[in-house]
This record gives sequence, structure tokens and C-alpha cells, in this order.
Amino acid sequence: MSSHKIDEPAVSSVSIIIKVRKPDQTFIQFKINVATDLEKLMRSYCERCNIGRFAAVFIYRARRVIPSDTAASLRMQDGDCILVFHRKLIRLKRRMN
Repeated sequence: MSSHKIDEPAVSSVSIIIKVRKPDQTFIQFKINVATDLEKLMRSYCERCNIGRFAAVFIYRARRVIPSDTAASLRMQDGDCILVFHRKLIRLKRRMN
């Protein structure tokens, strides 16, 4: 009997679908590689919604998502959902005396 080892796909080649829930309760779906930084998803979301990158806060399992996180590091699975909250950024003008 020969032992045949079944090759499992490398983690870097696995893709999953992640839902991003907007503040208006609609969803955008992204197909991402589990080893890719979520910065790519965050940037793409902000471009689609025409908002600044720092005007969006991404939350997954009650934890803020940072750009260097990956789906693998957060143990995300196919179909998981990231919540997004938009915040208004206010620029304060310096008062000149």
C-alpha cells in the first residue's frame, strides 16, 4: 500500500466572500484572499462609497479592524460580515490673534 498525501490548498491561495454592512443596512460583497491585508478591502470600500479612508470605521466581532489585519489573522470564514460606521471629520481652523 502506498500512502497518498492529499494536498491541501495553501492558505495564501484560499479566497472567501466577506460582506461589508454599510450604515444604511445594505451590503457590499468582496471576494478576498485570506492572506491579503484588509487594507485593500477598506480602500476599495471607501472608493466605492466616495468617502475618505479615515471617515470609515470597520468592526468585526466587536473589534476594530486595522489595515494590517488579514482574514486569516481574524479567523474569518466565508460569508462573515464586517460592520462599517461613517464618521464626520471636522477640520478646526486655528484662530489667528
